Amino acid sequence: MWVRRKIRCTISEIDDEGEADLESHDLHYIPLTDIDIPHAYYVFMEVITANGLLLLYCSFYNNYSDDQVTPLYICSLMTREYIMIGFPAEVRPLEAPSFGLGVSKISEQYKVVCVSEVIGPRNCYHAYTLGTGTWKRLEAGPVSGFRFYNGELILYNGKLHWKLYDSTQTFCLTICGFDVEMECFSIFSLPPEGDGDPIGDLAVLSDCLCYTYMWGGELVIWTMKY
Repeated sequence: MWVRRKIRCTISEIDDEGEADLESHDLHYIPLTDIDIPHAYYVFMEVITANGLLLLYCSFYNNYSDDQVTPLYICSLMTREYIMIGFPAEVRPLEAPSFGLGVSKISEQYKVVCVSEVIGPRNCYHAYTLGTGTWKRLEAGPVSGFRFYNGELILYNGKLHWKLYDSTQTFCLTICGFDVEMECFSIFSLPPEGDGDPIGDLAVLSDCLCYTYMWGGELVIWTMKY
């Protein structure tokens, strides 16, 4: 008989004091907290960080019903405590929505952003401010009609950044910025790429937003500060 068991996620601190042998992986791990994850035989957890907080969520489900999904977890590395957050009422977790975690530079409020496809190519957007206990529906604005590239998210200058795709295309067309304080989206074009459509990645380098890709055997890095 098969028995359903809980999954436990352990968050540990690496003690790098002393002379640890990196080549032999002789590192000391200090457990900080354990998170019990119910309702799954196994899960793949994505982790997003923002100023000392961790957002953990399941990126792939081995579940078969919406009432047995893995919730979101917000964990503080300072206090070693965590809370669980449910999904927005309009969002079906099994459709694997995209999430982001950011902190406002003005109010210093932490917010979770959820982007999900609810009807065909149409997206549904929500924001959850920590401490309020509720999700808020967001207006799509300039990102209406685009699809978000799931799995790549960059926090820069108080904004969350994703790559966007047209619903009929497979390559990146533009970049989206979400202002955590104002709770609004904006878009801006990619840097010139020459011939073709190289697949690039977002990053932060020297306090600048970067777009990088390989071209002709060389690494190309475009930077922008705003």
